[in-house]
Amino acid sequence: MRYAGGGTTVAQLTIMDVLGKSFPEILHEELFKPLNLKFTTFEQPLPERLQDNYSIGFPNKAVPIVGGFHIYPEMGAAGLWSTPGELSMILVEMQKALKGESGILNKETIEEMLTPQKIAPVVGIGFFLQGENESKRFFHSGWDEGFVTTAIAYKHSGLGAIVMVNSNEGFAMLDEIISSIAIEYKWPDYFSPNKYDPIINEAEAKELTENIMMEKIMN
Repeated sequence: MRYAGGGTTVAQLTIMDVLGKSFPEILHEELFKPLNLKFTTFEQPLPERLQDNYSIGFPNKAVPIVGGFHIYPEMGAAGLWSTPGELSMILVEMQKALKGESGILNKETIEEMLTPQKIAPVVGIGFFLQGENESKRFFHSGWDEGFVTTAIAYKHSGLGAIVMVNSNEGFAMLDEIISSIAIEYKWPDYFSPNKYDPIINEAEAKELTENIMMEKIMN
């Protein structure tokens, strides 16, 4: 299995060719408008109505991107603007669809998207998959210049979380934040045995501190 954002760009072009509309227009009409999402768009560049709401991207060393953000023509793979709250509404709608309760998304389509494909047992269509039985989850992370995010949701229980950080250096934080949320809200079977043990001994703490200091010196 190999990850390919280019495949999403091909899918974007296919949808545009079939429906004869721009990609942002299609997603607005089919998903964002029905869900009443005000700050979510694939428009590139960012439209004027949202210019006062975006976060500036910081790739590393607290140095901002010139102009605040990049413009991505590969919209389906890299061009989504949203907020954690509004993106969560899409995941919730998928969870509702799995119960046959969505008036927007088709249950059979979402089931197929969240079914392991022949390419690999952890890969669905558009999402990666985790867990077994009632603890099945779907998730995806994102990385653009200056921005990182991760989104995860349970198929059956309605649980989930989305984290966004406007710095590429924040990528390592995403899993730790999600893990903390999973602990706080007692997500079922999120951790495999011994996967997450926050207690370290004195020797491990010393080694960790030395590694951090050495990294700072090298940088």
